[in-house]
Amino acid sequence: MRALTASPDAGGSDTIFADVSRDQAEQRLQEQGDGCLVNAANTGEVKGDSRAGGIVGSLANELDTDPAAHWQQQGDGSTLSAEVQLCLIVLDCRNSGTVTARKAEAGGIAGRMDFGYTADCENTGDVTGASQVGGVAGRSAGVLESCWVRCALTGGEEVGGVAGYGGEINNCRTMVELLPGEDTQAIRYAGTIAGRAASDAALADNQYVHESLGAVDGVTRAAQALPANFESLAADPDAPDGFARLELTFTADGKTVATVTFRYGEGVTSLPAVPQKDGYVGQWPDLDYTHLTYSQTVEAEYIPYASALADDSGETPQVLVDGSFSPQAKVTVTTAETSFSDADGRTHSGLAYTITVTDPVFGAPDCTVHFRKPNTAARYTLWIQQDDTWIEQRPQVDGSYLLIQCPGGQITFVAEETTANVWLVFLIAAGVLLAAAVFVILWRRHTRKPHHTPPKAEN
Repeated sequence: MRALTASPDAGGSDTIFADVSRDQAEQRLQEQGDGCLVNAANTGEVKGDSRAGGIVGSLANELDTDPAAHWQQQGDGSTLSAEVQLCLIVLDCRNSGTVTARKAEAGGIAGRMDFGYTADCENTGDVTGASQVGGVAGRSAGVLESCWVRCALTGGEEVGGVAGYGGEINNCRTMVELLPGEDTQAIRYAGTIAGRAASDAALADNQYVHESLGAVDGVTRAAQALPANFESLAADPDAPDGFARLELTFTADGKTVATVTFRYGEGVTSLPAVPQKDGYVGQWPDLDYTHLTYSQTVEAEYIPYASALADDSGETPQVLVDGSFSPQAKVTVTTAETSFSDADGRTHSGLAYTITVTDPVFGAPDCTVHFRKPNTAARYTLWIQQDDTWIEQRPQVDGSYLLIQCPGGQITFVAEETTANVWLVFLIAAGVLLAAAVFVILWRRHTRKPHHTPPKAEN
């Protein structure tokens, strides 16, 4: 709350703002409830364009407060002294819902405070905005006192544990993580108490837990704030219930999968299984789960299956593999000259190909290998290695590729070009020629005209 004193006269006006104490605020609460908010709580998600707060959007005057506009002169007096009190008090309020402002001024309790008094409030909801992002208020020209904050704050400029941009901040406690926005590599003006403070700001008796960042714009001054360790802050008798309870929540498609508690600076030893989703491979975000310093929620990431893998032999791959694979799956091809004997004792030799599919998510998948024929015009017989023996197999053909079933993600084979038997070809050719000759003879006999001999003359 602030008292506004205005003295409009012919020579101009003088306006004085005076912050009030907690005792005065409580007295105001007892005298009149207007402009006072006590013991409010929010657990829901809050979104807005700007001035988004978990409890109130803004603490500000939206009406004309010029006393001269409401003055009616009586008598000959030429001056008027008037005092107008603007009462905005927020006490004992709690927010655990996430707060997001598309633009500026996002706070866990209030988006913006032009004046007023906010005390004994607690925020554990994450806050996100473009700039002026605070655990209690995004931008504050009022008084913030005895508030507790434990959350993640995300923004590009003026991001602070209590206020993104602050005036008077007293006896507050924070345990926050400050994160740059999506389009920002680093936060401009970041602090565990305030991202930036007014030139006449009054900060005193604040404490924070953070491994590297200072109180105001990264700098800590003993009169304003002091770093504390997690154990001492958790043991503070004024700490809200559950303030020291750190949780890692795993969600998938908006549903909670598991919630795991951890100690500050430590982590979790195992991750829950990611729920299966048809046509996708699921994974948890790539974080350092062995060192965690704040409560957070992680959402499962689902990536569509890869349906084909190819070797790196060029624009026209020698080997293609069909199946369902994770994005981390790879196919490798190795070759080696080999010779072997079949079941009939015949010796074969050639280049053996070993195809191996590795998938760290699905393990050894069953798949189909497409092997490009070395000679696209030739016919091939496959010899598949099974332990110490080689099994003959006639492959399916798909254009210039041979299709080979590959159970377990690995197979070794030799593609042997088929050559015709020379004697068989000779016999077939001789048979064809003989058949043609017989056909010609029969045809000529059938088409020859009969020869008639003339009769002899009688004597």
